[in-house]
Amino acid sequence: EPAGDSPGSERVLSGLSRRLRAYGHDEVGAPVSSTPAWRATPGSGRMEGEVFHAGKPGTTEVTAVQDGARGSTELSVLGPVDHLDTSTEQLALPKTGARGRFQVFGTDGEGFRTWIEPRDVHLEYDRSKLRIVPDGDGFQVTALSLEASSVAVEVGGESAHFGVTVGSRPRVLSPLDGIDGWSASVQPDSVRASLSRAKGREGTPGLALDYALTGSTETRAAYVRANRPVRLPA
Repeated sequence: EPAGDSPGSERVLSGLSRRLRAYGHDEVGAPVSSTPAWRATPGSGRMEGEVFHAGKPGTTEVTAVQDGARGSTELSVLGPVDHLDTSTEQLALPKTGARGRFQVFGTDGEGFRTWIEPRDVHLEYDRSKLRIVPDGDGFQVTALSLEASSVAVEVGGESAHFGVTVGSRPRVLSPLDGIDGWSASVQPDSVRASLSRAKGREGTPGLALDYALTGSTETRAAYVRANRPVRLPA
């Protein structure tokens, strides 16, 4: 059977590979070690040890044989990879030395999708910031520094990427120490709201939102809205 535990392991994209594993049992059903010979349906692909290399699309049977015993499994060979994506758009690691994980997925031209073996994936990333190693049906990422980074993946001429952040730094976007630059907005129009100066934390200047959610049975809300967009630090 396919070695990966992720859904879709019985699928493999044309031109890529899938690792299989065989489970041997004796005459009473007890597990025994096995080192079978493998073969695949002619024309569907080829076996290299326990790794199936997919050929043309279709259904194929892979068989393991040892000492007269045999077992087989069916694989679906999809078309070549047409679109690539990853299991995360951003990997957030709390500190240096922290670890995370991701998988790479491919979709063929007809919309069928499956995960891709790490051996078939080419990665580009800053090795001074991250350490990435194969981990079963995906990859393990270890943070080596507190700097943000990105990872690019490439398979069969298709590419995707995601960001990696490490730790966090507190940044004040606005002290909210007065009503200048701010206004009250409401939903719906029957809600009444206004801003006023107030005492903030530790006696510093602050801002108060006064509102009355009356006059309607609709979902009601009152907001403090910046008159100009607040610029985020790069």
